[in-house]
Amino acid sequence: MRNDKAESTLAQRDDILPTEHGRSFMITAAVTIIDRSNTEVEAKSFDDAIRLIRRRYHPTPPVVELARVHTNDTDCFDPRKWVITPTEFRELDDDEAETARATYRFKYVDYSVIVPGEGSFRTHRTTLEGVVAAAQALSNRELSEIELTSHLPGLKARTLEPQHFEDASVESAPEPPSDPPRRERLRPRKFAPVTNRLNSITTAMAARRAAKSKAKPPVPKGTTKSTSTRPGLKLDRKWIPVVIALALVAVLIVLIPLLVRNGDEAEPVSAPVWATTIAPATPNSTPLLDGYDNEAWSLPAGKAEAASSFAAGVAYVASEPRELVLLDTNSGKELGKTGLDSSISYTSEFMAGDVAAVAARTEKSLTAITAKGDTQAWKIAKDDTVRITGTTPMVVSKDGKVSALIVGEDKPVAVTRDTSFIPTAIDGKTLIQADSARHQVVIDPLDDKADAKTLDLPAPTDSATFSRHISSGHGVTVAEWTVEGQPTVTVHDLDDDAAITAAFPLSDTAGADSWQVGRTMGTGIIGDKAVNLADGSLIADGNGTPFTTALGPLAVSEAQGQRTYFDAISTYPEPDQARLLGYTDKGPAIVRNPDGSITALTNTEGK
Repeated sequence: MRNDKAESTLAQRDDILPTEHGRSFMITAAVTIIDRSNTEVEAKSFDDAIRLIRRRYHPTPPVVELARVHTNDTDCFDPRKWVITPTEFRELDDDEAETARATYRFKYVDYSVIVPGEGSFRTHRTTLEGVVAAAQALSNRELSEIELTSHLPGLKARTLEPQHFEDASVESAPEPPSDPPRRERLRPRKFAPVTNRLNSITTAMAARRAAKSKAKPPVPKGTTKSTSTRPGLKLDRKWIPVVIALALVAVLIVLIPLLVRNGDEAEPVSAPVWATTIAPATPNSTPLLDGYDNEAWSLPAGKAEAASSFAAGVAYVASEPRELVLLDTNSGKELGKTGLDSSISYTSEFMAGDVAAVAARTEKSLTAITAKGDTQAWKIAKDDTVRITGTTPMVVSKDGKVSALIVGEDKPVAVTRDTSFIPTAIDGKTLIQADSARHQVVIDPLDDKADAKTLDLPAPTDSATFSRHISSGHGVTVAEWTVEGQPTVTVHDLDDDAAITAAFPLSDTAGADSWQVGRTMGTGIIGDKAVNLADGSLIADGNGTPFTTALGPLAVSEAQGQRTYFDAISTYPEPDQARLLGYTDKGPAIVRNPDGSITALTNTEGK
């Protein structure tokens, strides 16, 4: 994992830009108390654990240390010892700890995260690694530092920085961790009735054999003795073959129709009936860039080192003087450039009306260039947060005030809002707010003369329970539900009274519950699913392989440093000797070459 900040690096996270100061989260957990006899007692929290210990009688103040599973993990834990007195819980110094024998060991389980002053941070993974991964995903999504602290003794604090995207550096990507195990869900099988029937017959026959093997008193010759398989049931021996034959006939009557209808293969496990599905993508033997043989233009390695492709064009940072430069994707000609007051932390993209734009975040400002070459810079207060989850940049102050950043306006435009809701995004000139406790969003035009509209998000099933709002913007809102114990994602079209356009089970992979808008703002991804933002439809399914970003209509997964590109029906490997930075259905493909330069390739077959 790379958490270093590189100067003048254009990151690929497209939804939220950070301020200089990140957010602070607190990790908490349930505590298992282990005494010297290895008896374990569960406590819901650290405070509950201390109360339980203080209720017990101890001849001397009890000493606590971490369980071995934690002391062996020195990256995350500091193996110390603490003493519990009626009035305090304090750490022993080195001399005291050397001679003190631990009375109890603490093992932390069921981790979660608390946002001070805001409430809990939801995660579906209760391990420490899962919680950190979820926080890292949020850091990536918000493009801001996240400080993880804890009151749990021995758990080290850490600061998570947004992970840089691969096209921001010429260096090869570090090898990611191995793919997490996929969650298997039990579903009824087509042959279950037949199997159950065969099992019952087999069990009955075994019982009969066991009964016959028992010792029996001698039977006088010439007499007929009936056998019994259980009390109250007697059967003459001559009828046993008939009973077995009838049972076999019954089995065949059930089994033959199934075999005739299904052939030799059982029906594959299907998705829940309420879920949106598409046909699995299959490997395409034709290379993704087949026919892209014409070099339209190129950018040398010196300028291309910190370059990225957006809907507005290809942007890069010039060092002397320090400027943000935007090039036309088709021709490579300069569209515009603007000076920067300091090094760039991250970049993003948004819409200035119906014109695409690129935004660069520096220490004190947000600077933008549109595809028409217009430039704009806004001063941002130190404690304010800039978010671009929708098509218009939004600024949220420390006290919750919201402003919109509109090209043509020198200062942020104040937005009047209902403080009982949470501001999630600004699309165009409409503020989107969410009710944190209910499946409800409020569409509030920035024009005070227009009325706000409240939308109730429909549930995917009658039995579904609402969990949380995930994100909003670009014409959709994304929510999480629980359906029959399964975390479930729904995508709603805000232009169609929040009608559901896609619904699917949430992938059980790290960061899978984080929504991300891909490059050119046409595709949204969450876990192993990709959604077309134009209509909210499902356009790619990784079938357990999580997507890391999207380039135009392509969803991208990455494993072992190699990318795979998904469209609606096919998968494609990384092009030979190049890394794809930008791709659209009709325009040039932007690739980074092995020497670090960038080339725009056009499809000669399409001419």
